[in-house]
Amino acid sequence: MGHGPRVLLASQSPYRRELLGRLLSAFECFTPDIDESPLPGEPPG
Repeated sequence: MGHGPRVLLASQSPYRRELLGRLLSAFECFTPDIDESPLPGEPPG
């Protein structure tokens, strides 16, 4: 990486990786170990 800030993409989504790749030439991807399942009764979004 260069001298700028380090950019991390906390997603394994190919679409998000493609979008970020259009803006930046260097970034890192990783999968966060977080359960993002909705809670019972939680509204979407």
